[in-house]
Amino acid sequence: MPGDLFATFLDPPRDFTPVPMWFWNDDLDPDEIRRQVRAFHDREVYGFVLHPRMGLPKSIPYLSGRFLDFVGAALEEAERLDMQVFLYDEAMYPSGSAHGEVVRSDPAFAAQSLVRRILAPGLEPAGRLVSLQEITVDPASGIGLEVRLLSPADLADPAALRTGPDRVVAAFVQEPSGGRIRGIHPGEDSRDPDAPMAADLLNPAAVDRFIALTHERYYARFRRHFGRTVRALFTDEPSMMGRGDMTGRIPWTTGFLEEVLEAGLRETDLWNLFDGSPATAGLRRRFDRACRKRLERTYFQKAGDWCVRHGIALAGHPADCDATGPLRHFGIPGQDLVLRRVAPETDTSLAGPESTLAKGVADAARCLGRRRCAVECFGCCIRNGPGTGWDLPMEDLKWYADWLAVRGVNLFIPHAFYYSIRGDRARERPPDVGPHSLWWDRYAGFSRFLRRLSWLVADAVLQAPVALLCTDDRLSWQGARSLYERQVGFCYLPESCLLDGSGRMEGGRLVVGRQSFAVLLVEDREELLPGTLERLENLALSGFPVVFLEDHGPSRPDIVDALARVEGFRADPPSPDLRILDLSREGWRFLLCVNEGPGLVDTFLAGPAPGTPEIWDPWEGRRYRPISVEPGPDPDRLSVRLRLGYRECRVLAFPPGTRMPDREMAGSTDPGVGESRSLLPPDPAWAEAGEGPVPARTLPLTGPWQLRFDDGPTWIDLDGPADWTDLHPDGFYSGWATCRMSFEGPGADSAASLAADSAASLAADSAAEPVPGRWRLDLGRVEEIAEVRLNGRPVGARSWKPYRFDVSGLVRPGSNDLEIRVANSISCRMDRVRKPSGLLGPVRLLQDP
Repeated sequence: MPGDLFATFLDPPRDFTPVPMWFWNDDLDPDEIRRQVRAFHDREVYGFVLHPRMGLPKSIPYLSGRFLDFVGAALEEAERLDMQVFLYDEAMYPSGSAHGEVVRSDPAFAAQSLVRRILAPGLEPAGRLVSLQEITVDPASGIGLEVRLLSPADLADPAALRTGPDRVVAAFVQEPSGGRIRGIHPGEDSRDPDAPMAADLLNPAAVDRFIALTHERYYARFRRHFGRTVRALFTDEPSMMGRGDMTGRIPWTTGFLEEVLEAGLRETDLWNLFDGSPATAGLRRRFDRACRKRLERTYFQKAGDWCVRHGIALAGHPADCDATGPLRHFGIPGQDLVLRRVAPETDTSLAGPESTLAKGVADAARCLGRRRCAVECFGCCIRNGPGTGWDLPMEDLKWYADWLAVRGVNLFIPHAFYYSIRGDRARERPPDVGPHSLWWDRYAGFSRFLRRLSWLVADAVLQAPVALLCTDDRLSWQGARSLYERQVGFCYLPESCLLDGSGRMEGGRLVVGRQSFAVLLVEDREELLPGTLERLENLALSGFPVVFLEDHGPSRPDIVDALARVEGFRADPPSPDLRILDLSREGWRFLLCVNEGPGLVDTFLAGPAPGTPEIWDPWEGRRYRPISVEPGPDPDRLSVRLRLGYRECRVLAFPPGTRMPDREMAGSTDPGVGESRSLLPPDPAWAEAGEGPVPARTLPLTGPWQLRFDDGPTWIDLDGPADWTDLHPDGFYSGWATCRMSFEGPGADSAASLAADSAASLAADSAAEPVPGRWRLDLGRVEEIAEVRLNGRPVGARSWKPYRFDVSGLVRPGSNDLEIRVANSISCRMDRVRKPSGLLGPVRLLQDP
């Protein structure tokens, strides 16, 4: 029955839980570990990534027996509660060094690099010589123009060397990069002397040693949990040279020259790999591809194969935000959204390489046939830019969650939940977005929201007529932008799918896995492999549309507008801030619609007519009818009114077997549809207080008010809503407070007269009939969270503007008691900043026409 699927949407299986990174960053206690696991479970967080982190004492060595005892306590509690665990493969990151054990076991396994040294006459090259060359250098650009290969014997006769102002002898030498990783004990950060040494991940023997030291040790101890409680092993940004100043170095390893030559470079190109000239960018691009191809084979493939053999998935992500090649070795392909490189207040949601990471990993998972794809999210995404602050409100978490889900991500890995924020631990990659946040006791609602989005997107087939071709190491954001802004459904298609036979022609369409495309777009010919170009020519000769975007100018409106008419739903008119993910599953058609902008989205969605839709709200967990649904001029198409306010997302759900409406349908619900008291659709969350229906009547609720902080015993009398920054003895107070007041309901002689005692008036007139009509409570400005009760009844909670609540059926004639619980920003306490806090108002009661 249609209702059964909605019931699953309301409370999806716990497999779709967010799986936060849990920072083990302090002295550990098994009872505290079990308590925190239970706290996660109680807030509907049914999994975690067990992440050793900076702050662990040296008395708990990484992967020691004592450390593994603590891991066992976490796994046993997770097993008891039917939770899932991802084991983290390093201490701390980038992955691949086993906290320096790989290099300590054999110094030859240290990360390697290639350096170039100009030799003075008579000097011999020191180190492992890769190539010796005499080079004529362009004095203006530094580019090598003429190169002659030398042997060490040539150095014995300096007179035979043609050195001069523009001609040098250079030795290209392999040596350790000196790269480090971030460790887990004090004094082990990547710039500290005791930081663990990075391993040579381009060396398969070093990677084998890493797997033996980490993966095998975990498996030997916790074998019975693998494939059950332990679902995945998380690898984090493996690096070819490690962290540190790598100026003048490029990645290298023993025997790598042969692979560089196979990639189309010459030995005489080595000089030009070290400069940044645009004229030699193509050489560096080919070299980067050779490095990534080797890393994929020596590291990702080995790690992925090990996980498959041991019944778990490889999870985590590569270091590059738009790399798709390594993802073929992941059971759960992943990426990393960090440092506010994508943000709601900038153009970065659509511009730049980082803007592609969510869509890229989701589409790679689809094309690879993977059920889940993950993004590590919220990490250091504070409002004031990268740093160590805690200013990350819930409204931003909501924006990031919407941004990820509407691009197809179906597993959220919040960064991070802290075991401890004692002392300096509070400054190590904040903020905590879980146990130490002000909303932690209310986290179940956010977790349920993430679970609903994940369930909706997983196991669904993307309805996207357009394939946008990408390479294994670069995704086009320029080509994607116009498609996003005109609501044209598309899927990034890795060129490997054309080369390995994954793509096939069926019925005039290009089919890859469960995806089917009507047209193929290509951003840049120069980026593609020769075999890909040949495949594209064959597709075009067969009559399949292949469009090279570079042939249509930078804006390409003609191409994009034509594509919008190919098939599927489109916005009429297009809305630049509207994103749509078009999915089908179990006979249903779903449109996940997200407003990514600061204003109101108000448009019509025109598309095929699978039936009369419902609107599902993943945040509130209710459903209702659209404001209007109209048949279009084509009987097989319809038009649906869509209005999305600030931070809103909605799902248009088309059940199977329904018929088209024969007239405009006013928005309404019935007892079987929706949980709202109102028979009308919920208010749109209008972008600004002045938008939305003009109220027929406005009642200002001016006061007096009373305020009490949760850590204070007494009520503070106020003339009206006010910033509480100067009202608390600690000007940096972060926490909750209660605001209350009483007012006379509509119909009384005084629209906003005051009651003397809120507690007494709460009991008065409790049986009175409510005032008829539709009423909304507008709190004005709130910093940052508000929970409302009216006459003892819970009304709702909001964490972003507009702070408006439907109070229809709750407003009484006579005395009404209003109570508002408010929380401010935790950054006041953690960052010692004075920010506006609390209920600032103005507070009004609005009657709709």
